[in-house]
Amino acid sequence: MTQRRYQYIAYRLFSNTAFFVPILVLHIESKTGSPTLAFALIGIYGVSVFATEIPTGLIADSFGLRSALVVGSLLSAIAACLLGTATSFGALAIGQIALATALSLQSGADSAYLFALFPDNKLYESLEGSSTSAKYVGLFISSVAGSVLYVLDPRLPFVLSALASLLAVACLVKLPVANSLERIDKGHFKVTFRQATAQLQSSHSLLLLLFFAALSLAALSSIYWSYQFYLESIGVRPELFGTIFAMAFLASSVGAAVAKKVNQTFGYRKTFAALGILIGTVAVLMGFVRSGFGAFFPIITQSISGYMSPTLRILIQQESQPRTRATLLSLESMLHRIFMSGTVF
Repeated sequence: MTQRRYQYIAYRLFSNTAFFVPILVLHIESKTGSPTLAFALIGIYGVSVFATEIPTGLIADSFGLRSALVVGSLLSAIAACLLGTATSFGALAIGQIALATALSLQSGADSAYLFALFPDNKLYESLEGSSTSAKYVGLFISSVAGSVLYVLDPRLPFVLSALASLLAVACLVKLPVANSLERIDKGHFKVTFRQATAQLQSSHSLLLLLFFAALSLAALSSIYWSYQFYLESIGVRPELFGTIFAMAFLASSVGAAVAKKVNQTFGYRKTFAALGILIGTVAVLMGFVRSGFGAFFPIITQSISGYMSPTLRILIQQESQPRTRATLLSLESMLHRIFMSGTVF
């Protein structure tokens, strides 16, 4: 049991060790030579996320949650290689689509698979927080290293990202396959709109929270991604660029740890309600972006994301009906992707 815990946490760590994250915008613009084309490519990524989020559930339904995660990790390695070697707009677009599909395969399925491995609620809740922290630690480490490696050789961050994805696969193959009952937790294809509406009537309060968070985080995501281009446009060096985003991902890990502690003390619904206060605070601080405070926006928005993610997934897994959990996991996955691909707006 203990070995399974460490193997799963290691999977979350390696699957989110993407050395190219802090320099992807710089890399894309250097290849296209145009900020407009760079925006278009990230827009393609955002659209691809929405287009692939539902179809990728078919793999989990048909072949199991672990299979979906393995395929997603392998596709992440392929996407990293494509993005690192591409020299044309078309090749970069294919890389972005592959990356979006890889993330969609793993988003939601990772939490459902964790619940299948550890169905005990208390153990699952603890591991959800720990694995979320591991995820952001991976992003923190890769952000620091990736920006420095990019200066040495622009291909290195992509090569190391591909290797990290393969290590994630190695961790997964040592874990057991989820049983057939738990496969449907990602089951997008098996939930019709009418069925989902009927099943979710008992979850209206959670849906309202999802709707509120989606609107708020969609607005914040536009700031988050737009600020990447703002930093790039004023000539920020890749090393500093990576440091800013490394601090942002570290803040996410801290946010997840804080959420875990607050959850244990005050309960999950109060914790999630407190998210509204954080979002309101960020909204007030928006006016300072032109005075130099804007450098803190990636840090603030990522800390909110880290705070939100484990809490929301734990709330979803408290639903008793597998179909209800399936639909809510789909919504949560899309919410997270909205946050990370705000330029589509």
